Amino acid sequence: MTTVLRWLIWATVAVAALCLAFVALTLAEQSYYGAAARALSASVRAQANGSSVPPASPPPTADTSDTALVAPVAAPAIPAGAPGLLGELIVPHLRIATAVVEGDDARALRRGAGHLRGTAMPGDAGNVVLAGHRDTVFRRLGELQRGDRLRVTTVRGVFDYRVSRTLRVQPGDTWILDRSAAALTLITCYPFDWIGAAPERWIVQAEPLAGEGPFAGAER
Repeated sequence: MTTVLRWLIWATVAVAALCLAFVALTLAEQSYYGAAARALSASVRAQANGSSVPPASPPPTADTSDTALVAPVAAPAIPAGAPGLLGELIVPHLRIATAVVEGDDARALRRGAGHLRGTAMPGDAGNVVLAGHRDTVFRRLGELQRGDRLRVTTVRGVFDYRVSRTLRVQPGDTWILDRSAAALTLITCYPFDWIGAAPERWIVQAEPLAGEGPFAGAER
Protein backbone atom coordinates (compact mmCIF):
# COMPACT_ATOMS: atom_id res chain seq x y z
CA MET A 1 0.00 0.00 0.00
CA THR A 2 1.48 3.30 -1.04
CA THR A 3 1.79 6.29 1.27
CA VAL A 4 -0.65 8.28 -0.88
CA LEU A 5 -3.28 5.54 -0.65
CA ARG A 6 -2.89 5.32 3.13
CA TRP A 7 -3.34 9.08 3.42
CA LEU A 8 -6.45 8.92 1.25
CA ILE A 9 -7.94 6.21 3.45
CA TRP A 10 -7.20 8.19 6.62
CA ALA A 11 -8.64 11.35 5.08
CA THR A 12 -11.83 9.51 4.11
CA VAL A 13 -12.17 8.08 7.61
CA ALA A 14 -11.61 11.52 9.14
CA VAL A 15 -14.25 13.15 6.93
CA ALA A 16 -16.73 10.39 7.72
CA ALA A 17 -16.07 10.81 11.44
CA LEU A 18 -16.63 14.56 11.21
CA CYS A 19 -19.90 14.03 9.34
CA LEU A 20 -21.11 11.55 11.95
CA ALA A 21 -20.13 13.95 14.73
CA PHE A 22 -22.09 16.77 13.06
CA VAL A 23 -25.17 14.56 12.67
CA ALA A 24 -24.90 13.50 16.32
CA LEU A 25 -24.62 17.15 17.41
CA THR A 26 -27.65 18.12 15.32
CA LEU A 27 -29.76 15.28 16.73
CA ALA A 28 -28.67 16.12 20.27
CA GLU A 29 -29.56 19.80 19.84
CA GLN A 30 -32.95 18.97 18.32
CA SER A 31 -33.68 16.53 21.13
CA TYR A 32 -32.69 19.03 23.83
CA TYR A 33 -34.64 21.91 22.31
CA GLY A 34 -37.61 19.64 21.65
CA ALA A 35 -37.70 18.66 25.32
CA ALA A 36 -37.36 22.30 26.39
CA ALA A 37 -40.21 23.29 24.04
CA ARG A 38 -42.44 20.54 25.45
CA ALA A 39 -41.71 21.73 28.98
CA LEU A 40 -42.57 25.29 28.02
CA SER A 41 -45.82 24.20 26.35
CA ALA A 42 -46.79 22.13 29.38
CA SER A 43 -46.17 25.13 31.64
CA VAL A 44 -48.32 27.38 29.45
CA ARG A 45 -51.15 24.83 29.36
CA ALA A 46 -50.98 24.31 33.12
CA GLN A 47 -51.27 28.02 33.79
CA ALA A 48 -54.03 28.40 31.21
CA ASN A 49 -56.02 25.64 32.90
CA GLY A 50 -55.67 26.77 36.48
CA SER A 51 -53.82 30.05 37.00
CA SER A 52 -55.46 33.32 38.00
CA VAL A 53 -52.30 35.33 37.37
CA PRO A 54 -52.92 38.31 35.02
CA PRO A 55 -51.51 38.00 31.49
CA ALA A 56 -47.92 39.08 30.91
CA SER A 57 -48.83 41.03 27.77
CA PRO A 58 -51.91 43.05 26.75
CA PRO A 59 -54.82 41.12 25.26
CA PRO A 60 -55.09 41.08 21.46
CA THR A 61 -56.21 44.32 19.88
CA ALA A 62 -59.01 44.62 17.36
CA ASP A 63 -56.48 43.92 14.59
CA THR A 64 -55.63 40.49 16.01
CA SER A 65 -58.93 39.41 17.55
CA ASP A 66 -59.29 36.63 14.97
CA THR A 67 -56.31 34.80 16.43
CA ALA A 68 -57.38 31.94 18.69
CA LEU A 69 -55.50 32.87 21.85
CA VAL A 70 -56.31 30.27 24.48
CA ALA A 71 -56.20 31.81 27.96
CA PRO A 72 -53.38 34.40 28.04
CA VAL A 73 -51.10 33.58 30.94
CA ALA A 74 -48.26 35.03 32.95
CA ALA A 75 -45.07 34.25 31.09
CA PRO A 76 -43.41 30.99 32.26
CA ALA A 77 -39.65 30.91 32.45
CA ILE A 78 -37.82 29.74 29.33
CA PRO A 79 -36.11 26.43 30.22
CA ALA A 80 -32.53 26.98 31.28
CA GLY A 81 -29.85 26.31 28.68
CA ALA A 82 -32.11 26.87 25.67
CA PRO A 83 -31.15 30.32 24.34
CA GLY A 84 -33.39 31.63 21.57
CA LEU A 85 -36.28 29.27 22.36
CA LEU A 86 -39.64 30.88 21.57
CA GLY A 87 -42.04 27.97 21.88
CA GLU A 88 -43.30 24.89 20.09
CA LEU A 89 -44.99 24.07 16.77
CA ILE A 90 -47.11 20.94 16.58
CA VAL A 91 -49.01 19.37 13.69
CA PRO A 92 -50.90 16.38 15.18
CA HIS A 93 -52.01 15.11 11.77
CA LEU A 94 -48.38 14.56 10.73
CA ARG A 95 -46.96 13.93 14.21
CA ILE A 96 -44.71 16.96 13.84
CA ALA A 97 -43.59 18.52 17.10
CA THR A 98 -40.61 20.86 17.01
CA ALA A 99 -39.09 23.70 18.96
CA VAL A 100 -39.49 27.21 17.56
CA VAL A 101 -36.36 29.33 17.95
CA GLU A 102 -35.50 32.88 17.00
CA GLY A 103 -33.59 33.35 13.74
CA ASP A 104 -33.08 31.42 10.53
CA ASP A 105 -29.32 30.92 10.57
CA ALA A 106 -27.64 27.50 10.52
CA ARG A 107 -27.52 27.20 14.30
CA ALA A 108 -31.21 28.05 14.74
CA LEU A 109 -32.30 25.60 12.04
CA ARG A 110 -30.28 22.82 13.68
CA ARG A 111 -32.43 23.27 16.78
CA GLY A 112 -35.89 23.36 15.21
CA ALA A 113 -38.07 25.68 13.17
CA GLY A 114 -36.60 29.18 12.92
CA HIS A 115 -38.68 32.35 13.31
CA LEU A 116 -37.66 34.89 10.65
CA ARG A 117 -36.58 38.07 12.37
CA GLY A 118 -38.74 41.03 11.47
CA THR A 119 -41.90 38.97 10.96
CA ALA A 120 -44.82 38.97 13.37
CA MET A 121 -45.07 36.97 16.57
CA PRO A 122 -48.17 34.84 17.27
CA GLY A 123 -50.91 37.08 18.62
CA ASP A 124 -49.78 40.13 16.67
CA ALA A 125 -51.11 41.47 13.39
CA GLY A 126 -49.02 40.29 10.47
CA ASN A 127 -47.38 37.18 9.12
CA VAL A 128 -45.60 34.75 11.48
CA VAL A 129 -42.92 33.10 9.31
CA LEU A 130 -41.18 29.87 10.34
CA ALA A 131 -38.48 28.13 8.28
CA GLY A 132 -37.13 24.60 8.65
CA HIS A 133 -34.95 22.06 6.87
CA ARG A 134 -36.73 19.72 4.47
CA ASP A 135 -34.70 16.75 5.74
CA THR A 136 -35.28 17.33 9.47
CA VAL A 137 -38.16 19.12 11.20
CA PHE A 138 -40.11 19.91 8.00
CA ARG A 139 -39.49 16.69 6.09
CA ARG A 140 -43.25 15.90 6.00
CA LEU A 141 -44.41 19.43 5.23
CA GLY A 142 -45.40 18.41 1.71
CA GLU A 143 -48.14 16.18 3.16
CA LEU A 144 -50.08 19.08 4.65
CA GLN A 145 -53.36 19.86 2.92
CA ARG A 146 -55.91 22.62 3.08
CA GLY A 147 -57.91 22.40 6.29
CA ASP A 148 -55.21 20.68 8.36
CA ARG A 149 -54.58 22.19 11.79
CA LEU A 150 -51.41 23.59 13.35
CA ARG A 151 -50.66 24.94 16.81
CA VAL A 152 -47.97 27.33 18.02
CA THR A 153 -47.42 27.71 21.76
CA THR A 154 -45.31 30.56 23.17
CA VAL A 155 -45.07 32.25 26.55
CA ARG A 156 -47.90 34.51 25.37
CA GLY A 157 -50.37 31.68 24.95
CA VAL A 158 -51.64 29.01 22.57
CA PHE A 159 -52.41 29.88 18.94
CA ASP A 160 -54.31 27.60 16.58
CA TYR A 161 -54.27 27.81 12.77
CA ARG A 162 -55.84 26.09 9.78
CA VAL A 163 -53.94 25.52 6.51
CA SER A 164 -55.39 27.73 3.77
CA ARG A 165 -53.08 26.80 0.87
CA THR A 166 -49.76 25.28 -0.19
CA LEU A 167 -47.62 26.44 -3.09
CA ARG A 168 -44.19 26.30 -4.73
CA VAL A 169 -42.21 29.50 -5.21
CA GLN A 170 -38.76 30.63 -6.24
CA PRO A 171 -36.19 31.64 -3.56
CA GLY A 172 -36.56 35.29 -4.54
CA ASP A 173 -40.35 35.37 -4.18
CA THR A 174 -40.40 37.40 -0.97
CA TRP A 175 -44.00 38.52 -1.59
CA ILE A 176 -45.12 35.49 0.42
CA LEU A 177 -43.87 37.26 3.55
CA ASP A 178 -46.05 40.33 3.00
CA ARG A 179 -49.25 39.75 4.93
CA SER A 180 -50.95 42.48 6.94
CA ALA A 181 -53.56 40.22 8.54
CA ALA A 182 -52.67 37.63 11.15
CA ALA A 183 -51.30 34.51 9.41
CA LEU A 184 -48.74 31.73 9.74
CA THR A 185 -46.34 30.80 6.92
CA LEU A 186 -44.05 27.73 6.95
CA ILE A 187 -41.12 27.58 4.51
CA THR A 188 -38.79 24.78 3.49
CA CYS A 189 -36.70 23.83 0.45
CA TYR A 190 -38.17 21.93 -2.49
CA PRO A 191 -38.09 19.27 -3.94
CA PHE A 192 -37.93 17.27 -0.72
CA ASP A 193 -35.75 14.54 -2.24
CA TRP A 194 -33.34 16.92 -3.99
CA ILE A 195 -29.63 16.27 -3.46
CA GLY A 196 -27.75 19.48 -2.68
CA ALA A 197 -29.08 23.04 -2.72
CA ALA A 198 -32.74 22.84 -3.73
CA PRO A 199 -33.91 25.23 -6.48
CA GLU A 200 -37.39 26.06 -5.10
CA ARG A 201 -39.28 26.64 -1.86
CA TRP A 202 -42.35 24.87 -0.51
CA ILE A 203 -44.79 27.15 1.29
CA VAL A 204 -47.62 26.36 3.68
CA GLN A 205 -49.87 29.27 4.61
CA ALA A 206 -52.40 29.09 7.46
CA GLU A 207 -55.02 31.39 8.91
CA PRO A 208 -55.80 31.77 12.62
CA LEU A 209 -58.80 29.93 13.99
CA ALA A 210 -61.47 32.10 15.57
CA GLY A 211 -63.20 30.80 18.67
CA GLU A 212 -63.23 27.10 17.79
CA GLY A 213 -61.31 25.95 20.85
CA PRO A 214 -58.54 23.33 20.99
CA PHE A 215 -58.51 20.83 18.15
CA ALA A 216 -58.41 17.09 18.60
CA GLY A 217 -54.95 15.64 19.16
CA ALA A 218 -53.32 18.90 20.14
CA GLU A 219 -52.99 18.10 23.84
CA ARG A 220 -50.27 15.65 24.79
